[in-house]
Amino acid sequence: MPADILAQPLQQPFMFLQSGTQMWKLDNLARLQTLYQGVSGPAYHLKIAGILHDDFGDLPLLTPVSALLKERGPLNGARTVNLVDAYVVAFFDQYLKNQPSPLLTGASPSYPEVTFESHAP
Repeated sequence: MPADILAQPLQQPFMFLQSGTQMWKLDNLARLQTLYQGVSGPAYHLKIAGILHDDFGDLPLLTPVSALLKERGPLNGARTVNLVDAYVVAFFDQYLKNQPSPLLTGASPSYPEVTFESHAP
């Protein structure tokens, strides 16, 4: 993440979805924390257990062979897509359609894989 992006806080709401597995270099995690803490609007940081990088797309649904890939986690592909879609739609509904979402108020029993963190300035 370029330093000039970190120099000025984001003005818009921000949500970061991350694998619950530590895959990032420590300097990137420090930059994420700087960005997250500096957001001047609502901010969300969600860590999802059981998924890895390739799980954030449709790949888990396209072929059973995808389970053999290095960047796939053990969480079922359909569950992964459902979970990611639910949070992304909730975020867009709330901030683009002005329709508040219970998913963005805290941890959800429907999605125990998600570690939920949020803050508002």
